[in-house]
Amino acid sequence: MAQNQIKTEEFIYIAGSAMVAKKNLEEIGNGIQFISRLPANYSECSNLIKDAINKDDWVELGKLSGTTETRKRPAAIYKAFETEAVVIHSSAHDKRRQNRIDRELKKETGCFVLLCNVPIDGDKGYSSYDILRAYKDLYGIEQNFGFIKNTPLVNSIFLKKAERIEVLALVLLISLLVWRLIEPLSQIQLEYLRALGLNSRIFTNPRG
Repeated sequence: MAQNQIKTEEFIYIAGSAMVAKKNLEEIGNGIQFISRLPANYSECSNLIKDAINKDDWVELGKLSGTTETRKRPAAIYKAFETEAVVIHSSAHDKRRQNRIDRELKKETGCFVLLCNVPIDGDKGYSSYDILRAYKDLYGIEQNFGFIKNTPLVNSIFLKKAERIEVLALVLLISLLVWRLIEPLSQIQLEYLRALGLNSRIFTNPRG
């Protein structure tokens, strides 16, 4: 980052729960801001969730803007409990698991814990909603790079020179950018077709 003149305080590292390990946290230190998910197998995760449920002082976050919602799969409704970490409750988790758990455990199964060191005060402070939204964006990023690392595509590449591989990577990134720019336009067109009463299955997925 320093080579590209990017200051550590100007970005936030978003990572999955695999990042939460002693070695990784020591490597990051105090200079890099991050948001990650506390692994469920950590005892502290369960303690934080139980504490949030017992105190029952949640901040309603509602639905995440931009969430695709269907009749069979409604958008999840979130709420947060702020402590030394951020405990998030998702209504979607409740509904998916409620047939397999005891009534007393339903609230716990809908919760997960986000660990972060981003500021919460001041002009650049992050609210619970901002932290959750930033973490949820990780899924979209991973999905994007899944496109680039597509096995049939990678296995069909026969390039030896590093500069040619770099050019191909650039072409793939540009194509991904174009794809993502087209996607919201497709969503707008989809809403227009629905407004006209064209609810055919072929119009339900702008991603193809």
